Amino acid sequence: MGALMGMMSGEVGVLPPATFIGAPAAMPGTTQSVIYNLAAGSYVLLNVAGEEPQIATFVVEGEAVDIDFEPEADLTVALVDFVFGLPVELPAGEQTWLIENLGEQWHELIVIPVPDGTTLEDAMSLLMATEEEAEGEGTMPEFAAVWSPMSAGERAWVQVDLAPGTYLVSCFIEDVNSDEHAIHAALGMLQIVTVKDTVTYTDPNGMFTLDYPATLAAVRPDFASTLGFPFPSVALADSEATIDLSGAAQPVPEGGWGIGVMFIPAAFFTQMGMPADASLNDLAMLFAPQPGNEEGAEVVSISEVALADGRAAIERVVAGATEDNVSIFYEAGEGVYALAALLSSPGGRTDAMVVAFMLTVNSIEFTSTVEAIIAGMGGE
Repeated sequence: MGALMGMMSGEVGVLPPATFIGAPAAMPGTTQSVIYNLAAGSYVLLNVAGEEPQIATFVVEGEAVDIDFEPEADLTVALVDFVFGLPVELPAGEQTWLIENLGEQWHELIVIPVPDGTTLEDAMSLLMATEEEAEGEGTMPEFAAVWSPMSAGERAWVQVDLAPGTYLVSCFIEDVNSDEHAIHAALGMLQIVTVKDTVTYTDPNGMFTLDYPATLAAVRPDFASTLGFPFPSVALADSEATIDLSGAAQPVPEGGWGIGVMFIPAAFFTQMGMPADASLNDLAMLFAPQPGNEEGAEVVSISEVALADGRAAIERVVAGATEDNVSIFYEAGEGVYALAALLSSPGGRTDAMVVAFMLTVNSIEFTSTVEAIIAGMGGE
């Protein structure tokens, strides 16, 4: 144990004669969840956050077993000499990150909230202030997430929960090949990322835009065509399986949910025999589930509601054996109606889903014309 403490008290830039597998930092009052795939051997748990280091040891015994399983990761974060494999935009909320060191040196990952508009030049100034704090001269910034040093070739899964905002991601480890002991951030491991609640979707044909929850990972343009409707549309869901099963009269996976949006020209309703002066409610009922449908869907309630901009809309709540849904039907533009639907597994709808759905509905902008829709349908 004395040898370990001597190793830790040496120069930061000197590689220790041990393998570091990394760990998340649990801020006061919080907990962290991490998954490792540990080989047999001796391990040390080390906490250096307090005045005195805390140390515990344990041994992993037995032979390695080949298993065809890995935790499902929402994002893979590669640590490389000297860059982070991170997208510039990340979704807010709890996620599982797979962190793996693909470089030849050991690396860490420090996530610091910074003001919107922060530049990389601003970030370097912040890092210099952080280094001064280590010498008792500066003001330590708040850390949103920390992954401690990880040796080359190591990997682990950790839960991360970031609020919307702008963040600086950096590595403070010193370069082992640099006589000046330059920190990795100065060599390129410095990145600014934006964490967002929503992502903007733009229809590839320029028909509409909308904002949808960043947690919805699957996007299916032109989803209406799979249901037999040649209208501009999109489906957004937590997984491709949710999208597929929502149109197949099979149960949506437990906890699965998604949002669908479709634009319908007024001419469609007249072709279906609806009078020209039909009410908004009558038009909406054309898409209501019919008795004896194979999804076992029944209308629970129908009501008139107002969108954020004051436009009247029809809200319909449906419960079924394969999925539940809430739909909003309203006039999106001259001669064009929009049908937006929130689908979830049977009995799985939550208030948070409804809030996210209504934010999406209120963000929808129809940016085309009814003539363009009809032309896209092969009309004249």
